[in-house]
Amino acid sequence: MEYETVQLADGSIRYALPGDGSFRELFVSVADLQAKLDRDKRNAEFRAAQAARQAAEDEAARLETAKLESFLSQFKPLQAGKFRKAMTASMRINGVIALRYKHAERLSDSGYTKQGDRLISLDGSFFTANDVTQVFINYVDYLNGGK
Repeated sequence: MEYETVQLADGSIRYALPGDGSFRELFVSVADLQAKLDRDKRNAEFRAAQAARQAAEDEAARLETAKLESFLSQFKPLQAGKFRKAMTASMRINGVIALRYKHAERLSDSGYTKQGDRLISLDGSFFTANDVTQVFINYVDYLNGGK
């Protein structure tokens, strides 16, 4: 580690990192200077790891909502925003609380299909637009390939 020795007006010695002559932080001992450098290095590593973790979470969230965003891309921006808000709201179906688009994906996977203005399962149970929204029903239909 390279450092400069600085003598203060009172004759005491301080240590500093080499600089351009502007404000520099002075340390009583070389150990204090090294501790600061180590702390700065750990903080930089932590911030880099935190940024990488956040980027991974953002990518996972983007991939998670990719189907919904693909569905919403067929609408005008104002409509898409309104539908996005509706589909990302929480709701309860059969005692399970989740976001609407997740419920729609679950129902699509379990065999619900759109018939008229209803979602009908293989066993004959159904949801109407009064139970869920029409956008919900259309999203399940979209997930099923418009069958």
